[in-house]
Amino acid sequence: MTTIALILLALLAAGIGATIIAIMRDGYRRVPRARPLREYERDDHYRA
Repeated sequence: MTTIALILLALLAAGIGATIIAIMRDGYRRVPRARPLREYERDDHYRA
């Protein structure tokens, strides 16, 4: 009995964790982050 309960608990915890990660990644993807400038973009001589 306890083995089955532990397996079900582990599956439930994994499902909740995966859901939280999916929600976080989805929100993270939706927010456009300011991309850090690359070295050549930071260089004044590179800019036209």
